Amino acid sequence: MPREEKRLVSAGFLTADPRYHSAKAFRDVLRVIMSHENYAPEWVAGGDHKVERRQFGPDLVASLPGEWERTHPLWDMLRFRPADVTITLLKSTSHFEPLLVNVEREFLTATDNLAEFIMLLKDLYGVVHPAYGEAHVEEMKEVHDSPSGRKLSIGFDLKRALPDIYWANFLGPEYVNMFGVDKVLSSPVYSAERLPDGGALLLLTKSPLDYLSERRQFEKRRTEAKNHLGLEAFDTGDISHKGKVPIFRFLEEKERLRQQRFTRRRESSESKDDLLSTVRREEWREWIARNRSLALEFAQELAAEGFKLDFSPKSLQSVDDYVERLRASKATPNIEFLKKLSAYAAQVVVRETGASFSFDESEDIPFLRVGKLQVSPLARAQKAILEGEKFEPWYRYLVEELKSNPDSKSRSGIR
Repeated sequence: MPREEKRLVSAGFLTADPRYHSAKAFRDVLRVIMSHENYAPEWVAGGDHKVERRQFGPDLVASLPGEWERTHPLWDMLRFRPADVTITLLKSTSHFEPLLVNVEREFLTATDNLAEFIMLLKDLYGVVHPAYGEAHVEEMKEVHDSPSGRKLSIGFDLKRALPDIYWANFLGPEYVNMFGVDKVLSSPVYSAERLPDGGALLLLTKSPLDYLSERRQFEKRRTEAKNHLGLEAFDTGDISHKGKVPIFRFLEEKERLRQQRFTRRRESSESKDDLLSTVRREEWREWIARNRSLALEFAQELAAEGFKLDFSPKSLQSVDDYVERLRASKATPNIEFLKKLSAYAAQVVVRETGASFSFDESEDIPFLRVGKLQVSPLARAQKAILEGEKFEPWYRYLVEELKSNPDSKSRSGIR
């Protein structure tokens, strides 16, 4: 069966610990997964070798942590025997950054394999210090109607509310303190366990696959657990909903460090290309390959902030409003934020004009070609972040140029 057709059990942790970007954090994660025989990686994709898949071996154990600290934001640790396993580490501009685990669900029908999976998750929890974590099968995720009429799953915005109760639920110490340790440990679930850092693990049933065979009973227990903890702490699917949330660890420290990095970057900037010049050519190739997914991530993240982005030219005004608010707050956008911001602008142009990406050997950064015009969403995003320039008039100027010079042979660099 092709790998993409196999059904998975998915797990994930969200951490605000600023040490997550460090070589030590990667080394700790690597140590954990190597200690579990069925999860030790056979292959690695990411880092300096973005698209290439490298066979895992002793030489990479020493080099990978340093690569994670200084380079690429996404890593996949892959294994295909005795089951398909992918463990993904991802740096992002969000307050909480993910570590994801996907394992072929049929593998977990065996009791010993399920026990090892739970132990793996507990060990990973211990090294990434998340505020929250969970494990589920896809069918567990509830959907709601969006304003566009599409069915959407409730997202993961911990600053707004907890998403739901799933099969496995890792509550960091901040949630245990918010709910109260006695209430958490007395939850009507299959098992409730206090974790060494003061957090807790709640297993709703014995196995994540119980949902497939006993859905009604699973949903009943899920409802009871949410009622027990308090419905005010859980997301409703309404983008304007603000639930009960704890005081999160690490967020203040993380924001302080981001401010320092941004200040140093701006003070040391000697040209308008300062942010862009920090990115290697290989990363720009990946930016092109992941452009659509990066744009969708950006739209989803801004939706959590109350900005509706539908990939229309009009939505660029909302993007401008968001960036203006970001600059006013003196927040610390980094290159990963710039990549997502520029990807969204690029996708608006592609959708409306049929533009295509260009990245010749002579070009420092990717461009969009619209007819004979050359357009740079990346340069525009940098100007928006550092200088307060706008996307909406930039796009309007592009449209006017296309109307007035549809066959122009000039290489207009519309930045």
